[in-house]
Amino acid sequence: IEDIKRRIIIGEIKLGEKLPSTRELAVQYTVNPNTAARIYNELEAIARLNGADLSEKDRKMAERKFVDNLSAAFNAALETDEKPYASITALRKAAREAGMEVGENGETDIKIQELVEDALVSVARGIMRQARIPGQREIHKFRKETFEKIKLLYNLQPTISMRSSNRVALQQYSTPLPMAFVADMFATGKIMRMFFSALEPTAGNGMLVFGIDAKRVHVNEIDENRLENLRGQGFKEVTSQDATQPFKQDQYYDAIITNPP
Repeated sequence: IEDIKRRIIIGEIKLGEKLPSTRELAVQYTVNPNTAARIYNELEAIARLNGADLSEKDRKMAERKFVDNLSAAFNAALETDEKPYASITALRKAAREAGMEVGENGETDIKIQELVEDALVSVARGIMRQARIPGQREIHKFRKETFEKIKLLYNLQPTISMRSSNRVALQQYSTPLPMAFVADMFATGKIMRMFFSALEPTAGNGMLVFGIDAKRVHVNEIDENRLENLRGQGFKEVTSQDATQPFKQDQYYDAIITNPP
């Protein structure tokens, strides 16, 4: 059962495609026909009773696979300096290969764009983790070298700027990675402070605070898709409130880092 579900998720078995007969399934998995029939019966029962839950779970698995594939491609491109995805068409293909349901007329392009940003944040955080933490005398060299890698990553990202009615209404704009790095370095000061803490009240996909240890950052966002991405990044706290309203009165932050709508 799990293998058949996996094959559906990764797109090996397409939506609407006829499944093998029980006899063919028995041969394929080296089981007797009765067992093959029972497998199909169990799959049908699961679909009837838990269809919505399975669909949601599978959707998240496919999206996570897509982000992981993107991250791997961007990391490889940092070595070759070749843009891995030239257009939204290439991204749609990659999304389908990961098992996502992709609209033919751009209906899912906004979601793809959000997941691309999630992958870019992941790779940018990886660059920060791999960089050697310098002493105070080496801080300028460290930041210059890291900035160059972040700038390369920015130049490797695909050029997509889809604008949905929701994005327009919420005034959602992504901060370019090099600008985010400069903001983070400015906020943290001349040395990497051990007990530094920050608030990002309009966090988007977390791009503006990738240069700071996620465990030191409280992020806030009202968009549900972006909240889902933020919750997977290990932030100290993730909230969803109107950012024009006061945050917790007893909370202290060393810096507020934001590109407000």
